[in-house]
Amino acid sequence: MPSQDTSPAFTFKPLYSELSGEYRTAVVEKFGYGRNDIVDTPRDYQTMVEECRAALTAAGVEAPYILCPYSKSGIDTMLWVQQYPDEVEAVIGIDMAFPAHLEKMGIDAEKLKQTTAFMDLARTTGLIRAFVPDSAFSSEHSAEEVTLERAMVCRKYGNKNVNYDELVTLPDACVLADSQPLPDKPMLLFLTNGVSEMDAQTWQEIAHGYADGMTDVTYTVFDCSHYTIIDKESAQMVQEMREFVEGLE
Repeated sequence: MPSQDTSPAFTFKPLYSELSGEYRTAVVEKFGYGRNDIVDTPRDYQTMVEECRAALTAAGVEAPYILCPYSKSGIDTMLWVQQYPDEVEAVIGIDMAFPAHLEKMGIDAEKLKQTTAFMDLARTTGLIRAFVPDSAFSSEHSAEEVTLERAMVCRKYGNKNVNYDELVTLPDACVLADSQPLPDKPMLLFLTNGVSEMDAQTWQEIAHGYADGMTDVTYTVFDCSHYTIIDKESAQMVQEMREFVEGLE
């Protein structure tokens, strides 16, 4: 489950905790996320694909995989399937972004630089603590988990790897993904009403536009935002994930 959340291991727990008894699951936390360091090494999407592959290999998790990207990690997944098709059995997209989503939203590098500088200041001074009450975290998490997750947010949220380095390399990654054949693997797409920068119809139409060029795609549309899909719809997603995987066997 590649992700773009502060702590993917916490964010996706409502999904993998239900599935790990039946399937081998792995949550990849990239540099800048969770317990991983903030680094000065390249954060382009090709590099992140190679790092994810290396991490899974080192952990003894062998291909083929069913990749479950959320949000902009959809771009990593497209590149992964395009370049290493034998390693991917299927894709379960958790409101995953496609290149046209991100191209339409646009990337303002100068604005990102300013936001990252502000977040660095907020973390350094402790000001960020004012913006992370208990209600900011999933009700599915224990008090101990909320305490640890808050610590990670206060240490990592909006850091340069996540908030700047990855985002400024997105345009090139989108061009690369669009220049190659569509990843034609069995795909289950969970769609939402989208992100704050785009209306629901446009968000969903873009996903449908890409999927129309593939041969085996199933959709479920949830009446929630891009940011609340895990909290609100994890039970149904788990059920549909099971049915989808069983259909592959």
